[in-house]
Amino acid sequence: MFPENLPTLDLRGHDSPVLPLLVRRALGALAGGQTLEVWLTSAQWARDLPRIVERSGDHCLALEHLPQGYRLLLRRSA
Repeated sequence: MFPENLPTLDLRGHDSPVLPLLVRRALGALAGGQTLEVWLTSAQWARDLPRIVERSGDHCLALEHLPQGYRLLLRRSA
């Protein structure tokens, strides 16, 4: 469904209040319609980040809980 070579932001092991800022900065570097893969280990951030992203006008396409962490696919709004 999604290409294997997505831009990736690996935040596993981070549990900081600046995490949403790092995600916003990475999304801001993308062109409209591009997808960013984000990896997390924090269940709280996996729950909260999709809401934060949606409030800012971008989109959370997927959230998966995998053995290596949480994988989010975020799309920058066009």
